[in-house]
Formats: sequence, structure tokens, C-alpha cells
Amino acid sequence: LNSGLGQDEAALAAFVLRIPQIAFLRGYSAMSRSQRYLFAPKIGRFVTVSRYIAECAARDGIDPARITVATPPAMLDPAAADAVAAARARHRLAPGDRVVGIFGRITPWKGQREFLHAAVLVLAELPQAKALIVGDAAGPDLAYQAELEAFVRERGLQDRVVFAGYREDVHTYYGLVHVMAHCSVTPEPSGRVIFEAMSGGVAVVVSNLGGPKEFVEHGVDGFVVAPGDAQGLANYIVMLLRDDGLRQSMGERARQKVASRYGGESYARRVEEAYAAATASGDGAPRTRAVGNPPGD
Repeated sequence: LNSGLGQDEAALAAFVLRIPQIAFLRGYSAMSRSQRYLFAPKIGRFVTVSRYIAECAARDGIDPARITVATPPAMLDPAAADAVAAARARHRLAPGDRVVGIFGRITPWKGQREFLHAAVLVLAELPQAKALIVGDAAGPDLAYQAELEAFVRERGLQDRVVFAGYREDVHTYYGLVHVMAHCSVTPEPSGRVIFEAMSGGVAVVVSNLGGPKEFVEHGVDGFVVAPGDAQGLANYIVMLLRDDGLRQSMGERARQKVASRYGGESYARRVEEAYAAATASGDGAPRTRAVGNPPGD
């Protein structure tokens, strides 16, 4: 069952056919009454993308012993130097510019508004700084994007804030930024863009809501801040943009952490253990201990 318990027909069919079930929880919504009492008890294992989602599920009545925490890997290949150079030219980024970026779909809960409030402070502090917004909006969020663009125009920052739009070559754009900010204002299940940036050795400042604070050790391989704290976010960004040694050491520690703890092999191992638990008996009852990410992450 992919993305939770919303597939009641599949769960019912599996129960009737006595096929063991495993549910992947990539986010979490409270269970309905039928899901709680009819379907959830038949699922042999739940796999969550973070401890935060595991805790949400446990609070909603799922037995923690039936939950495996397995964060999907997000390792990116290094961006080609010529592709990065072409992207710099496309967006008129000079060699001496210090760039802070935010990546993701443009929508209010992703915090691009909060990012811009912090970026205004950063740009005032550092004349060589620029801000990069990678992603686009659709449907009702187009009005939100228009609001962001108006915010930039009203402050005369069109030459220092770049709206890059949706990019299929997003890995190239991590090569443009010195710091990545993650600013979600509601709890993030995990935060794939954080892993992508970290895997490329990019220093990160992340929201303290949901999963991200599990993956970034504050002051060691990044900084963690409340998304509504524009001054705090700006302070960390300025610190990293000014201090090449700090930024590079944090980025390298982040890269090593992702490679060692959140790579494909470690993820596959946890998922295999979850499948083994779910299929240990015909009724899908768990037969092994709970499995989580390595201690300390």
C-alpha cells in the first residue's frame, strides 16, 4: 500500500486473498474509523519516511512495534561544471556572488514567503549576496507566486532575487548555491530537497518542524531554525555565506552523513527487514523487532 491507508479497496482485496500487507507512510493523515478498526490491524508492517511520521502514526493508534523507519535515499550525481556555468550565465550570477537558495514547489506551506523575508535581511547585510528560488506554482498557488514576485518588485530587488522556475536539471542548481534554506511552515514528513543538497555538500539551514530536525545536527552539519524567525534564519545564512571554512566543513559533514546513513543500501536493508516482518506469517503479524534509522540521526 503506497502512501498510507487511503487504498481501502486494495487492503480489502489483500485481506480476502490472505496476502500479507505492508503500508508505506510518506506523510500522515489521521485514520478514519474504518481504517482504524478494519484495515490497520491487518497490515503486517508500516514503513515511515521519518521518526516524526512514525510518532504521528503511533499517536493515532498504530503499534510502534509494527513500524519501520526507513528514509528514502536522495543521492544526486555531481553537476557538470559546464552545466553549472551555463546556469550561472542564464541567471546572470557573477563569480563573486554568494547565493542562498530555496527549492521546491511554490506553495504557502513550503515557506517561500518566509524565505524572502529573511532574504531581504541577508541582501541588506551582504552586497554580494543573491537569492534563488527554484520551483514553480500551479492552480491556486499561482496567486501566491504573483504575491512573491510583487514583494520583490516593491523592494527593488529584481536584480538580486532570481525566480528560476521548474527545472528538470535541478541537480545543476544545487551547484549554484552556497547555502540552501528549507523553510516549511507546517511539519515536513522528511524533506527530500534537504538530502539532495546535503548529498552535494551544500550547507543547509532547515525548518525545525517535522522530519528535517532529525536529519540535521544543529551547528554540526547545518543549522535548525523556526521558519517564522526571519532574523534567526538570516543570521545563519549570513554566517555561512561569510565564513568559507565553516560553510565547507558543514557541507562536507552533511555529505558524509547522507552517504553513510541515508544511501540506497541502508534504505534497501531496512525495507527488506520490513517485508520479512510483514510476510513472516500468513496473517501478516509482525515477527521481528522494530527497525529504525541508525542511532543519532
